[in-house]
Amino acid sequence: MGFNTKSLGGNIQAKYGTAYQVIGFSMGSGDFKAYNSLNNRLETMRLDAPLANSFNDHFTKVDEQRYGVKLADLQKRYFWNGRLSSSRPFLSIGAVFNAEQVENYFYTIRLDQLYDVIFHFDNTNPSRVF
Repeated sequence: MGFNTKSLGGNIQAKYGTAYQVIGFSMGSGDFKAYNSLNNRLETMRLDAPLANSFNDHFTKVDEQRYGVKLADLQKRYFWNGRLSSSRPFLSIGAVFNAEQVENYFYTIRLDQLYDVIFHFDNTNPSRVF
């Protein structure tokens, strides 16, 4: 029996096909909880503004402060026509964050190749640890 090298999402998509939707999250600015890689502690971190011309920056220009959107529907809008299929930076923060190297968390990607749905928040607040 061979080792399955697919990601969890890859396995789910193989089983459910187009019924499986990949969801991504975007933020403009605000506070969030993350493991600080410099001092090995869970801390409240801050992002003051998204990188200029990143997907996150474009998402903050929408009149709504928080929203969810299917990228296939968004691609039909005049402003977004072609933008989602071009490569540009997108913020990707996991559980670990180094506030001194924020630029390392912006990956240049084609958003339409990674996600089906995006939930965007212009401003975030950190989660609370119970």
